[in-house]
Amino acid sequence: MSSTGERDYDKYLNDLGRRRKPALLRTLDDKYAVAPPDTMKMAGGYCSPNIFPFKNISVELKDGTSFSIEGDDLTEAVQYQPTGGFPPLRKQLKEIIDHFNKPPYDAETIIVSGHQDGICKVFEMMLERGRPLFLADPSYASGIDMMRPYVPDYRPIAEDADGIIPELLHKELEKVRIASGGDYNKMGNLLYLVPHGSNPAGTSIPEERLKKIYKLACDYDLIILEDDPYFFHYYTEERPVSFLTMDTDQRVIRVAGLTKLMTPGFRIAMATGPKPLIQKIEYHMQITVGHVSSISQMIVHKMLNAWGMQGFIKQVEIVRSYYRSVCEIAVNAAKKHLTGLVKFHVPKAGMFIWMEVVGVDDVTELVMTRAAARGVMVVPGSAFMAPRPGGPPANCIRVSFGTIDPNKIDKAFKILAEVIREEVKHQKTFKNSKTNGIAA
Repeated sequence: MSSTGERDYDKYLNDLGRRRKPALLRTLDDKYAVAPPDTMKMAGGYCSPNIFPFKNISVELKDGTSFSIEGDDLTEAVQYQPTGGFPPLRKQLKEIIDHFNKPPYDAETIIVSGHQDGICKVFEMMLERGRPLFLADPSYASGIDMMRPYVPDYRPIAEDADGIIPELLHKELEKVRIASGGDYNKMGNLLYLVPHGSNPAGTSIPEERLKKIYKLACDYDLIILEDDPYFFHYYTEERPVSFLTMDTDQRVIRVAGLTKLMTPGFRIAMATGPKPLIQKIEYHMQITVGHVSSISQMIVHKMLNAWGMQGFIKQVEIVRSYYRSVCEIAVNAAKKHLTGLVKFHVPKAGMFIWMEVVGVDDVTELVMTRAAARGVMVVPGSAFMAPRPGGPPANCIRVSFGTIDPNKIDKAFKILAEVIREEVKHQKTFKNSKTNGIAA
């Protein structure tokens, strides 16, 4: 393998990714952003501030912090911005990444329109029909939906309570290497993981396991897509470590942000990694979304300005404290009502519990009909399983405690226990009748 300084990142890309080039009009926005005030701007299709109907925007936070957006700041808040993000906010978010993740090189960071936008653009530039793609089993449902049109060769890796099992990943990687005959174009180029507070499994990969997985990625020349929206939702005393922190070989694209921390509707996330790969994401954004909402970026910029790093850390602790307490309520309710009916691991981060339902082969009817009719909504686990011959297992459910009123969790799990018992009884009856019919 070539050294990181000489690496040709194009080899990891599909034809579409390789063909992405900068859009000239959007690259001019970067020059607009740093142009002197007296510059005579006649290049872009920008609107005159004289037509903007807004006079000011006032914001008051729950902690008593307040600020106004007016004058030049207001103009920036409703005007076009560089695709990579409003420069002052981009600088602030990079400082947050450097503080918490400490990448071992000067990684590139751009602002993307939420996690889904970031990971979707990575898939778009890397996935190919029939090329192996390594991912956790189960994995993020929307991620699988993004992958589906590219028809990759899914290589799901089983998890335990600590995330994907390195020995199983190694076994699958070696199987692919042998089958490919050493042809890199037939080997996998991407490992996709939600390493902390996994959606849907609630698992978090410990540091030592992260290191083993990272070494395998280096040995088999994989890019790691680290989709990490729940990095700050950890319930242990020790803050988790990210793949980006150990990325001495510059092969991690980390997508993280503020979505699950404070402002999901603002659609602000960060894509961080080797510049050649992050630039490809930016080129795609240049001709699709253009940039993340300017108002969202300005509000977050002003908020982070008012808070400083300590204020941001305080918000992290508020989020951790709230979800840790709700998680405890959910786990206690699950133990109380569902013991013997489901198998599950206690989440170490995030807002999900992954449950294997005992005695039910297919939970679709249970979830979509019985539970929904009783006012309880959960998700069939098959939505989180990559396609495979014979279809994925259908005996699991994902339960979210992210937005439910904590006072209703016990009632919800009590109802869930009742409908599971009903479904177990129904499936037993169906199997018996089918067996008797065959015998007759």
